[in-house]
Amino acid sequence: DPFRKAVDREQLARAFGQLSFEDRAVLTLRYLLELGPEESASVLHVKRAKAEARAAAALEALGQAIDGDPTPATDLVPQAEGA
Repeated sequence: DPFRKAVDREQLARAFGQLSFEDRAVLTLRYLLELGPEESASVLHVKRAKAEARAAAALEALGQAIDGDPTPATDLVPQAEGA
């Protein structure tokens, strides 16, 4: 369903925007730029274990931001006129 996908993207974008700069950076490196743990660690100037811990914490924060989103997904789906 294209509307559902748009809603999911919108909710994800709002949640991503609530994250700290550091969380957004590590998630961008790992999941948008698809860098591996070693490459991400190098960019962040940290050890691999630290980069992996940051990524795990950032994913947890993202999940909490999505769960705490006050806008129900159904409110974002356009309704047909007269519905």
